[in-house]
Amino acid sequence: MGKKILIVDDDETMSRLLANQLKEEGYSVITANNGTNAIDYAISKKPDIIIMDIMLPDMQGSDAVKHMQNSADAPDDLKIIFLSGVVLQDNEYNQTVQVGGKYYPAIPKPIDLDRLLKMLL
Repeated sequence: MGKKILIVDDDETMSRLLANQLKEEGYSVITANNGTNAIDYAISKKPDIIIMDIMLPDMQGSDAVKHMQNSADAPDDLKIIFLSGVVLQDNEYNQTVQVGGKYYPAIPKPIDLDRLLKMLL
């Protein structure tokens, strides 16, 4: 199997569709529907990449990432891609989310799968 990806989104239909598409591309995929589960899975399952919704029911995606970064078990090079159902302003394909001094790419929903696949390389 390819890289392990954790998809974090409270929209279960979107998560399932994206997970199926990524599995077809050869990725190993796990999903979480809230920030608390995402933190637990990130620490216990050690994904290579996290696709993180910005707005989750229990916390902001950026707060979940901060918790992950502060874990003693978190890798320094954890790759994160943020998703947003909210329309991103100006130049949406170059948006970033700042978390703890690091900048992570953010892409809008609905997801452009070809663009996402390029980001996963």
